[in-house]
Amino acid sequence: MSDIYYTDKYGNTIFRAEYYKNKGRCCKSSCLHCPYGHTLRTQGLTLKKINEENSAASQDIFNFHNKKDDAVQGLLDSAFGANKKVFNIENSFAVYLKGYICAIAICANGELGEYYLHKEFMDQGIDKNHIKELIETLDPQI
Repeated sequence: MSDIYYTDKYGNTIFRAEYYKNKGRCCKSSCLHCPYGHTLRTQGLTLKKINEENSAASQDIFNFHNKKDDAVQGLLDSAFGANKKVFNIENSFAVYLKGYICAIAICANGELGEYYLHKEFMDQGIDKNHIKELIETLDPQI
C-alpha cells in the first residue's frame, strides 16, 4: 500500500498518480498528483527563482536526474575523467504546483534550456511546453 502514497515534510499523506489512475477517472478535486490534468489546468504552475528556501529541494531534483551510480560509468569516468554536470542556480527556477516544487527549469539566454521533473510529478502531463510558457512570461531582466 505504501507505493500509492507518501508522507510529505509536513506529515500529510499524499496520494501518488498511480492511486488516482487506479480509480479510473478524475474526481475534479484538484488532487496534487492528478494524472488526468485537472490540477494542472485549474491550478497552473508558478515559478520562483532558486533561493535559500528552495535550493535544497531543487538540488535534490537535479541530482536525481544526473546521478551516475552505474559501475560501467564509474570505470569510464576513472579511465577518461568524469564529466559531471553541476547545478548552477544562477539562471534556474523552481516550478511549483499547489505550493509543491514539481520541477526545476534551467535557462540559457532567457530561454528554457533544460528542465527536470520531481520524481513524484513525472506522471502528470507536465512537459517542456508548460514550463517554456512560464519562462516566456518572465521579465528579461531576471
